[in-house]
Amino acid sequence: MNFKTTLALLVALIVVGAVVLFRGGKPEEPASTEPQRLFAVASETVDSITVTPSSGDVIAMTKSTDGNWRLTKPVESAVDKFSADDLVRAITSLESRGQVDASKAIGLDQPQYIVNIQAGDKLHELVVGAAASVGSDLYVKADGGKQASLVAATLLEQLAKPASEYREKKLVAVSSDGFHDVSITQGGQTLALAKEGTNWSIVAPTTMPADPTAVSGLLSAISGLRANEFVTEGNDATAIGQPRLTISYSTTPTSTQPATPQPVKTIVFGRYSDISKQHVLATSPEINAVVTVPATSLDAFNKKPLDLRDKQVLALSSASVQTVDLKSDKIATTQPTTQPASSKQIVVTRRPPTPALSTTQTATTLPSTTQATATPPASKWTIGDAPANDPAVDAIVSALASLKAEKFVETVPVVAQPVATYTLVLTVPPTGPSHGERHELRVLDFGNDTPPVATYNSLNFEVSRTVLTSLAAELAKTP
Repeated sequence: MNFKTTLALLVALIVVGAVVLFRGGKPEEPASTEPQRLFAVASETVDSITVTPSSGDVIAMTKSTDGNWRLTKPVESAVDKFSADDLVRAITSLESRGQVDASKAIGLDQPQYIVNIQAGDKLHELVVGAAASVGSDLYVKADGGKQASLVAATLLEQLAKPASEYREKKLVAVSSDGFHDVSITQGGQTLALAKEGTNWSIVAPTTMPADPTAVSGLLSAISGLRANEFVTEGNDATAIGQPRLTISYSTTPTSTQPATPQPVKTIVFGRYSDISKQHVLATSPEINAVVTVPATSLDAFNKKPLDLRDKQVLALSSASVQTVDLKSDKIATTQPTTQPASSKQIVVTRRPPTPALSTTQTATTLPSTTQATATPPASKWTIGDAPANDPAVDAIVSALASLKAEKFVETVPVVAQPVATYTLVLTVPPTGPSHGERHELRVLDFGNDTPPVATYNSLNFEVSRTVLTSLAAELAKTP
């Protein structure tokens, strides 16, 4: 063997040694293959899943027949269904990007995680090793096979989630239409509502009809309460300090159960969780833990009875109204312009219906050679002996007969400038056993951008300015 041949063999030997030294005995990367599913399991057939990390808490969840999940380890808790389903799909949809001999794969002898899924009578296991030295792959082994697979390393992000990420964060496990009785207590005062059929009423501190829209918003706020962070396990009332607000509720009995009162559940809100005062501590029987919730979420429950009262103030049949008495009193002003004091009043009366003439009366009244002339119909409403503007009066009567409050107020505002006062009286004649009705409404017009405020049956409320505009327009026609 000549010198050149010997030198070439020596160089080749050095190169091979360097490659072996550089690779450090790591397993060869597998040849590229078509992705293949590791488990022939549909995610919806999985009944339970357990994630056992090399250190930390074991996470175990089981699925009930209704498709909802429940956490059994490290604590007993309801589970957010979407989060649990995401975890199951992350395992059942794993695809192999290639395979190597399991004995040569990295980290399978000391796995980061072991995942078990139960689907029917079949139990599947996934052993999760280390990440590959090149690329974004992860060594795993499915069901104790001899071959290890490379899968997307993003699986580690899913497996690293703590149990709190899967827990149900809703403080109330009922939709807004499932409540039956609700009470809110704060500052020593209790506001209670009760449901009868589909209608809600305020039953404490006083009894009055409730506004469906306002109550719906309140119930949605209750059912939408969510925990921001889990603090301690169990409903430890001492951990949250002095209660600042409590919400008690029961749910509507189902049609398959006897109509007996349901157990009352109570959510308690206590002290601030830290000096920033952005969150308060709360307990809920549904999640059996002390949690934090945004302090701003309590704003939705700062309600008074008038905030939830039915906005319908008057509910009369427009056709039953016989008279409308309109009166205005204005105090003399010098600002912004000088106007003298004035007082105006009109009484609008529904004209009695004209009795229809019979065919016989018509024939005997008119000469046979005379053609009857058409008589224009009389106005529906009169002001004294004069006909009224029927469309305008009809609009006013319709607005008043079904009057709704824009907003209830505790007291009538006190303002420095003079105000115009409108007094309205609607009468309904007696019919049958009814003795008739008289409804009196007083409206104060503060001018500018301040809403008019009406008083009726000891209720004070803001009304639409369009109602006042119509009244003022009719009164303006009176000399």
